[in-house]
Amino acid sequence: MKKSKVKKNEIQKCLAYLKENMAKSDDVEQLVKYVNKLDTEYQSFLADFQELKKSVNRLQEGKPKRLFNYALGAVEHRVNHMKKQRQEVRKETLSYLKWNVHCYKNKIAVKTSDTLKLSEKLNGLRDSLVKVSNAITGFTLQFGRVVEDGRATKNSIKKLIGVKTQKQDGDKVNAIHKLLINSSICVMKMQNHTENAIRRLNNMQRQSVHIKLQQQAQADKKHMGKAKVQVQERG
Repeated sequence: MKKSKVKKNEIQKCLAYLKENMAKSDDVEQLVKYVNKLDTEYQSFLADFQELKKSVNRLQEGKPKRLFNYALGAVEHRVNHMKKQRQEVRKETLSYLKWNVHCYKNKIAVKTSDTLKLSEKLNGLRDSLVKVSNAITGFTLQFGRVVEDGRATKNSIKKLIGVKTQKQDGDKVNAIHKLLINSSICVMKMQNHTENAIRRLNNMQRQSVHIKLQQQAQADKKHMGKAKVQVQERG
């Protein structure tokens, strides 16, 4: 069984326990749904990105191909970093869920600080996604300039010697353009879901603080009550 499959099963087992035992497990459930959505969207993005690399590689040798490869290298650098951040989020989500299960089984209060590491990883992934999005935007702008320059050149040649634009080149360019759009959409979806996950986690942190304050207030009230009784007894 693959390592990622094992982790996915572990996450589902933890979630099943927490859903059964927690009074309010919606935020935790949404966090797990986020991780699963992220996996789906990442795989979709990766498929488009691999096809994008192949499409650029199919182009004829020349300046456009060199420029596309340069832009592609910038995107790939960011994608590799995003891949690492995504793996860290999944790993930290599992650790967080395991810790929650441990706390509920042993009747230990889940502290606000227990979410800090996962929050850090989610923010790191969000930053990586922004960088990937910016790199794809840079590629798209480069692509647009190259296509416009190419069209201008071909039109000039056509006017001079009557050579028509090859349809095959046009199909390759259209394929690259479509893949750039698809990749950009996938990244935007991952960004939106990551933002939602961060909000969910912040909500869990606020709930933890609220519960802690309530517990402290009850403890203070109890302590004051005992002190009042002791004063009355002395009087």
